[in-house]
Amino acid sequence: VSLYKVSISDSTDIVSIKQNNYHTFALSSSGVLYSSGWTNVNFIGRSTSGTGNESYKLVQTLTGVSKFAPHQNGCWAIKTNGTLWWCGSISSYAARGDTGQSTISVNYGWLQYGSDTDWIDIDAFPNFPTACVAIKGSTGSEYLYSCGSNYWGRLGVGTTSGSTKPWTRVKSDSTTNWSETIEKVSIGYQATLIVTKGGKFFAIGDGNDGLLGQGNTTDHLYPVQVGTDTDWDIPYAKPRLIGYCIKTDGTLYGSTRSSSFFGIQPTTQDRTYRQIGTDTDYEDLRTVEYNATQTGEVIFAKKNGSWDNLNYDSSFASGSWMGNTSTLSPPTTNTWVT
Repeated sequence: VSLYKVSISDSTDIVSIKQNNYHTFALSSSGVLYSSGWTNVNFIGRSTSGTGNESYKLVQTLTGVSKFAPHQNGCWAIKTNGTLWWCGSISSYAARGDTGQSTISVNYGWLQYGSDTDWIDIDAFPNFPTACVAIKGSTGSEYLYSCGSNYWGRLGVGTTSGSTKPWTRVKSDSTTNWSETIEKVSIGYQATLIVTKGGKFFAIGDGNDGLLGQGNTTDHLYPVQVGTDTDWDIPYAKPRLIGYCIKTDGTLYGSTRSSSFFGIQPTTQDRTYRQIGTDTDYEDLRTVEYNATQTGEVIFAKKNGSWDNLNYDSSFASGSWMGNTSTLSPPTTNTWVT
C-alpha cells in the first residue's frame, strides 16, 4: 500500500514545522514547542519517557518559544523573553564553559545558553556541514552571529577550515565586527544570505553555484552586497544550487549557474539575481532536494496566502508522496501546479 498522506496530530494551532535528520519540531501559535523523533530520542527535549510520550508522537517539550531551529543533534529555541535554549548535543557549536552550564549535551529536557536576553532570531543548516546563524542585540544593534563548521566559509569569520565555537560576531574583515543591522537571515549548504534592516541584500560563502549573486565564482568569506537595491525582504539559501530572495513588492529573484537546477529559475543563469516571472504575490519558499534516484528539486511557494504551489524538476515515480498511480512528468519551467 502506498501511504502518501496521513494526519500526524490533531492539533489545529501549529504554525511552523522544522526537522533535522532524525527529529521533528513543531511550534504552536501560543509558543509551545513540540517534538518527535527516531534515533537519539533523548535529544528531542523530552523530560520523561513512557506511555503517552512515545517518540513518534508530537509531545510538548518547551513553552514560551518565539523562534526555533533544529541543529545537528537537537534544537535551538529562543524564548519570548530573548533567552536562548538548547536540547540535545551542541558539541559542534560550543565547548564546555561556553554555555554557562556544566555540559554541552542535554539528555532529556532543555538548558539555557548563557544569560543574555537579547536573542532575536535563529537559523541552522543541520546536515553536513552543520552550522548556525543568529540575530542578536538591542534595537538599532541587531547584529549577526554564527557558529559551527567553517566549511565553504559561509559563517563570515574569514576561514573555510575548522569550526567556530562558540557564537561569534560576523566580521566585515579580519579584525572588524560587521556593523549592518540585520532583519532576516538564511543559511544553506554553502552560503548564507542576509537582508538588513535597510533592505540591503548580502551573501557569504562559496561562489561557484551563484548563490552569492556576484556574476562570478569568487568565494567571499565576509559579507558581500548583492547589487545596490534596498527593497529586499526574504532571503532563502536552503537549496544547494540556487539562491532566492523575495522583494518587498512580492516579486521573486533567483541566482544560479545552470538551467539544470530547479524548475523555478531566472531565464538567464549567470550567477546574478534576476527576477523570475512577473508575479507579485510571493511570501515565502520551501525546497526539498533528493538524489537522482528519487524525485528531485522540489520547491513550494507561499503565494497570496496559500502554500498550494508546487514545482518539481524531475518526474515523480508511481506511488510517491504525490499519491499518483502513474509517473508524473515535471511541469514546464517557472510553472506552478497545485
